[in-house]
Amino acid sequence: MRNRVIIGSIFVLLVVTISALAAAMLSFLPNTDRLNVTATSNAGEIPDPYEPVPERVFAQPEDIQEETDLPPIDKEPPEYPNLDSNLNRLAQVAEEVLRPASADGQGSGQVAEPVLVTFYIDPNYVGDVREYLEENGVFVRHVGEDYIEAHVPPGLLGAASERPGVLRVDTVIPAQRTQTRENVASQGVGLHGAEAWHDAGYRGDSVRVGIIDSGFEGFSRLQGHELPGNVTARCYFEGPRAPSSRPQHCEVDSDHGTAVAETLIDVAPEVSLYIANPYTLGDLRDAVDWMAEQEVRVINHSLGRPPDGPGDGTSPFSNSPLRTIDAAVKADIAWINAGGNEGLKVWYGTFSDPDNSGVHDFTPRDNGNHFIVREGDQVAVFMRWDDSWGGADCDLDLELYSNERGADEKYPLVSYDHRFQDGSEGSIPLAVVGFDGEATAADEGVYFLAIRKRTCVEEPAWIQLIAWIRGPLQYRSPAFHMGGPQESGNPGMLAVGATHYWNTRVIAPYSSRGPTIDGRTKPDITGVDCGRSVVIWATSFSEDAQCWFPGTSQAAPHVAGLAALVQQRFPGYTPTRVTSYLRRNAAERGGGTNNIWGHGLATLPDPSGTSEPPGDVAPPTGNIAVRDGANSGEVIVSWDAVPEATHYRIGSVNMKTDYPAAKASASGEWRSAFRYSDVNAINFTAENGRVEYTIRHLERGARHAFTVHTTSDATYGLTYGGRFRWPGRPYWAYHTVP
Repeated sequence: MRNRVIIGSIFVLLVVTISALAAAMLSFLPNTDRLNVTATSNAGEIPDPYEPVPERVFAQPEDIQEETDLPPIDKEPPEYPNLDSNLNRLAQVAEEVLRPASADGQGSGQVAEPVLVTFYIDPNYVGDVREYLEENGVFVRHVGEDYIEAHVPPGLLGAASERPGVLRVDTVIPAQRTQTRENVASQGVGLHGAEAWHDAGYRGDSVRVGIIDSGFEGFSRLQGHELPGNVTARCYFEGPRAPSSRPQHCEVDSDHGTAVAETLIDVAPEVSLYIANPYTLGDLRDAVDWMAEQEVRVINHSLGRPPDGPGDGTSPFSNSPLRTIDAAVKADIAWINAGGNEGLKVWYGTFSDPDNSGVHDFTPRDNGNHFIVREGDQVAVFMRWDDSWGGADCDLDLELYSNERGADEKYPLVSYDHRFQDGSEGSIPLAVVGFDGEATAADEGVYFLAIRKRTCVEEPAWIQLIAWIRGPLQYRSPAFHMGGPQESGNPGMLAVGATHYWNTRVIAPYSSRGPTIDGRTKPDITGVDCGRSVVIWATSFSEDAQCWFPGTSQAAPHVAGLAALVQQRFPGYTPTRVTSYLRRNAAERGGGTNNIWGHGLATLPDPSGTSEPPGDVAPPTGNIAVRDGANSGEVIVSWDAVPEATHYRIGSVNMKTDYPAAKASASGEWRSAFRYSDVNAINFTAENGRVEYTIRHLERGARHAFTVHTTSDATYGLTYGGRFRWPGRPYWAYHTVP
């Protein structure tokens, strides 16, 4: 049976450009409430603790008066179920012009420009599919354990999608830049405490730092003053061509990476710089493997990428950026990632349809979630929901409409994702819509998103909409903004939020906030943005403030520069110790670790202190398992022994009673419901590298979650708070108490 999973319905999505003008700074305005159809599934929004935006620079969603009412739409199987909606369109158009010469599609003499796609394949068939593509003259870009990236002529798409083992074929979606002439330095250098480290001799010397970004236009013009004279590069091409080591080949698409490099060099001026501009997820992994070979120790990634997992920091796909981050950290590289600028561009809730129309009601009167588009804007929106990633059986559709009614008084359907989630092996709970601005001749105007439910074996507990757009969504959520690489739980990675240099006690309104879908605190730390730049022109934010480089795109390289200074001072530090050092020394904001600031504002301590900080945390605990104990109400928790640990913290939470109560609390932070026992590691004897602990007096028949933290703080006492590290994967284990 054909797999009915289709990713896409995008019209050749390009990288979403967030303007350095008012787009990132002045378009984040109060909530909206208008338009037409039936009841919101979210509780009322909490007030945003941010400074008000001084003025409105273009129309906002709340200005829209027209009501929205959507009729039913029949859902028909596509011609090629394994192709996404965009590729189906291209394949059918190509076949009308030129069909393959044989049933296999071989020798077809394709004439149309190849399309860059990703084949997701049963691992047992990857070799066969690769052979088929190469026999047909296809340029194969990357091959992984369960995927192939290739440049396929449109006329071959249909036949290729039906090859044995092919689960689905997706359009490649580029990353999103998270940014919204004498030598200059960013204000963040002093605010992050780097100047004192410079004076003490820590300027990043001998530390190799990688910048992975979308483009480095103008890089060579700044070399020798704003940027280092020497740089090592691995440059990728959108077309079918092997990577190049010539830095000028990275000077394409945008100057975003150049601005990122400028900021990082301000903080760590003597690092050795390595740059790459990967276009696909396979390119990204290739770039990281290359940087690992070059002995890079810190990577900055100021890009957002589509979500590709259930929101717990994992993904079933080997080409996932989450897996790439894990590979980087394993290769002794600390990973610093922009936390995202989706603070006003995410809706999170449950499906609500009291009128049984089959369309979600964002409010009692509105089926549509509206936003403003300016001429030439590029748009991409991703929807994921609570379901199996590889067997999803809740069939939801995402649709994008223009709010300008046509002659028939209907709203034009601009883009849609009507893939089938039918429980088959390749079915995943993800939908994508969008356009590139030029392909649809998108002018200024109003567009809206609609969610349709076809059939669901079980109602999803949550739905998340992430919009890569210029301005805010009409209906949005105050939390659960994380997606893509930012949601990684790897302890060697930091997701960085943003605060303006002129007031580092107020978070930037667009800075994405946590928690993650599975309840982990995000971002991990916060950096300064809007700092001085020669790459990006300043924009007036208010009477006494200028913003050069807005967004978490600049906050991240500020923190990556700090990581390089820490690496120079403590050359033996692993990635987890580097990130731990930055977390521990962050200036507290918002009262402890929280989902707005993370651990606080990244700040280096006085460098005149001890060369080796006491009380560093141990590596995270791994492979937590639980089994029945000898008696009722008793379980045995086991985990990998940590040689550096001085204490273990073993925690449990009753998922039947304590978990719901914590989720319903003001913070919504369910991890606070864990009850812990702190035990000296000397009391544990490891057998085959494993240790275990018995927990008693648990509620019989109730499902519990269990976790184990570690610390290597030699000064820790049972009456002291301790500095514990959350465990590695799995973060917790579930077990029903006998």
